[in-house]
Amino acid sequence: MNGQRYFSKRASENSDLARQFGRADAELDFAQELRTAREGRGLTQQQLAERMGVTQSVVARLEQAGRTPCLPTLLSLAEALDAEVRVLPKYAVHIELKQLSQSGNGARPASDAKSAR
Repeated sequence: MNGQRYFSKRASENSDLARQFGRADAELDFAQELRTAREGRGLTQQQLAERMGVTQSVVARLEQAGRTPCLPTLLSLAEALDAEVRVLPKYAVHIELKQLSQSGNGARPASDAKSAR
């Protein structure tokens, strides 16, 4: 029996274990979505961290599924990436990037640039 089947069988027998696996899967999915969204904006971890007002290591931990984001962090991410973040049932979080201005260089849209000053 391979590892995945073993854990699936154990999870089916234990609802608490199944819930823990669900959270771990959701954290990994979120980490992948965050990295994809950041790279889609052409930002480094450091640049995203500066927009969020946190350190680069915070962004790195989020991208490595080493930290479960709280609501203020999700809101900060949404603003920094100019994205919509949706929390879905079963611990899932989805990041959807909004359209940028014509420059397409990862900069904030012109309307946001004025308010950021």
